[in-house]
Amino acid sequence: MKKFAILFALSAFFAATATFADVVALRPGLNSAPSIRGRIAAAEAVTVEASATVALKSVCSVTQYTNAYRDVTTAHTVYSFTVTNWNDTAAFTTNVWDTFAYDDWTTQAETAPGVTNDVTRIVGLVTPSRTNTTESVVFGRLPGTTYLVTNDLVTISASSHYGSDSPETTTYFLSGDILVTGAGKDDIITLLVE
Repeated sequence: MKKFAILFALSAFFAATATFADVVALRPGLNSAPSIRGRIAAAEAVTVEASATVALKSVCSVTQYTNAYRDVTTAHTVYSFTVTNWNDTAAFTTNVWDTFAYDDWTTQAETAPGVTNDVTRIVGLVTPSRTNTTESVVFGRLPGTTYLVTNDLVTISASSHYGSDSPETTTYFLSGDILVTGAGKDDIITLLVE
């Protein structure tokens, strides 16, 4: 019973600390690798040629987007009129766009001793007219320049139809595709990802 408990405890310990790894078969050229994530542990190549140098690279792309513009024309009503500052020394023409209220152009004035009323500062007629304005506005985003980023994962030197290697430094594969160069169409490339 004691041996069984120790064996069970050791099995549980090894199961809990075991490293999970993916073994991925690759073909020459660009390989889609959407589910592969982790540290590159090793790679192996079995080649038709007696000797070959097979390189595995990660390939990612990023696209820079740019704003797309278009001209938008909007119709407006323009109210043109002249206003004065009440001492008859200055009068100027002005425009108000889209909404006009006489109350905005009135001033409190004493019309009789002790009596004040709202008096308009507008001199002459208020003339409405229609005009169109055109503005360039953003209506969407368009793909611009795409940048392709390639990073070395591992290089295998195969001799006598076989080679294996692991990265010299800790190397991770996190996203993108895997490009296999230097291999023939019948070669078998295997990658171990932890």
